[in-house]
Parts: sequence; C-alpha cells; structure tokens
Amino acid sequence: MLAHLETPLTLKQLAENLESSSAALSYGFQDLFGVSPMRYLKVKVRRLNAVRQRLKASDPKSCKIAILASEFGFYSPCHFTQDYKTMFGELPSETLAK
Repeated sequence: MLAHLETPLTLKQLAENLESSSAALSYGFQDLFGVSPMRYLKVKVRRLNAVRQRLKASDPKSCKIAILASEFGFYSPCHFTQDYKTMFGELPSETLAK
C-alpha cells in the first residue's frame, strides 16, 4: 500500500491483491487495528509525513530517530524504518542528514 501511493487504491483492489473479500478484509482490519483498512492507510501516511517533516527540521546531532518515531506512534524501529523507506525511498537517517 505504501509503495504505490501515487495510484488510487480502493478497498476492492486491496482485497483482490490479498486474495480476500472486501468484507473479510474490513472485518479483519477492524478486529486487529480497530479501524478500516483505508482509515489505517490514511493515518499511517499522515504520521509518516509528520515524522518526515520533523526529521527535516531537526538537528542531526541531537535528534534520536527512534524517540521521534515513538512520539508519532511508531513503537517498532524496524517496522518504522521499513515503512519509511518504502514510502520515501530513503532511510530516516538519510532524511535527517540532509
């Protein structure tokens, strides 16, 4: 989902890509995450963009990426880094260094 943000994605397309029904995907997401798949994507994209803006405005000498990520609700540094690189094509540390 994060790798193809430039392409509009519908719940039906997402379900087909996962070989699932729209209803099963919606129920599963709601049960697991407490939100719909599309809401989850919007929130995650918004949080990743917010972290990126903070990284760009931070001092590389004093900014701790894991702490910053946790402030935006990313508690697994590994998953955060993977999602960030998928969405922006670079590591958070590369954004911070620029």
